[in-house]
This record gives sequence, C-alpha cells and structure tokens, in this order.
Amino acid sequence: MDTWTAEENAVEVSAAPEQAPEEAPKQKSINASELSIPQLQQLGKRVHAESQQLNAAVGSLKSAGTNYVGSKMAVSDWKAAKERNDLDIFVPYTNLLFVRGKIDVEAPMLVELGAGVLMEKNDEQTIEFFEKRLQMVSGSLNKVGNQLQQKQFAKMAIGKEIEQKMKNMQLYNKIYE
Repeated sequence: MDTWTAEENAVEVSAAPEQAPEEAPKQKSINASELSIPQLQQLGKRVHAESQQLNAAVGSLKSAGTNYVGSKMAVSDWKAAKERNDLDIFVPYTNLLFVRGKIDVEAPMLVELGAGVLMEKNDEQTIEFFEKRLQMVSGSLNKVGNQLQQKQFAKMAIGKEIEQKMKNMQLYNKIYE
C-alpha cells in the first residue's frame, strides 16, 4: 500500500527524504489504494507535467553552468594573454565579422550581474564571481535533481497502483460474469 504526500502543485513518494521542519511545506497524505483509477490517472498526469517542468529547469541550469564555465575560462585566458604581453585579439563585431583589437591591461572587465546590469571587476574578482555563480547553479541542480527523482518515483508508484487496480477489476469481472 503506497502513500503519497500531496502539495498544491506537487506529489511526492512518502519514502523520499524528509525536509527540515522549517522548510517543509504543508502536506496532505494520500493513500493510493483509496483513490479511484481516474483519480490516479489525473494524479499521474499532474506528476508527469511537473516532471517535464523540472526537466526544463535542469536544462536551463546546465546551460547557465556551461556559460559560467566558459566565461571563467575566457577570463583565465585573458589573464594569461596579458601576462605574456600577447595583447592582440579579434573582437566579434557581428556573428560573421571580427575586427582586430588590443587588450587594455588597465581597463576593468564588465560583468553582467543579471537583467542587463553590468559591474566593473578586475580579473580576480571576475573569476571569483563566476566561481560563486557556478556553486549556486550546482546547488540548484542538486535540489532540482532530487525533486525530479522524487517525481519519477511517484510516477512509477502511481503506475503500479493503477496496474494493480486494473488487475483487481479484471479479476472481479471474471468472478461475477
């Protein structure tokens, strides 16, 4: 007999790791054996939709992480070029057009903080900024990954319960034919 906890927009398998009391949203426990097949199917659809949203979030977080890693590597390359006094670069003017440029060793970097807001930072501050952002993305990926895993467990449990109820219904129909 499986039991799930239901929130406004989420369904979790009760065997999932418990949250700390201050983080735990109010939950209502649902005994799967008390639900009808249509109710289980509706619950399964909702869990499936939530899984798709979480998958999209994972994709977005992975993309953000890739951008931060690439930016951090670019800053490291920039620093190395300045140290070698290799100041000639190609600057992208459009996707297909590049112009020659020189690194201004005295100029700070402009880092986008989000929402189009730029801040001047030196090389070390820029690398530190991207490292912190990578840590944030990594933490978020872990949280979303855990939620996605819980949804997948819930989908499997709902499917098993529907299958069991269908078998019971077929057996009932055979007995009373």
